Amino acid sequence: MSKTVTLTEHRPADGMLTMRVKNTIYNVNIFFNPNSKNTLDTRMRKIIQKEAKAGNF
Repeated sequence: MSKTVTLTEHRPADGMLTMRVKNTIYNVNIFFNPNSKNTLDTRMRKIIQKEAKAGNF
């Protein structure tokens, strides 16, 4: 099963994540809104804080 999302704006990905689960390799392109006021650092801190509050560490 393959799901592809087509973007109307063609630009290079801001990052790429490769993850292997058993015999399947997933390549995920990461795009951020260039007009956003949040930085990657700010977003990651929020995610880590939420995970810590949920007790997932």
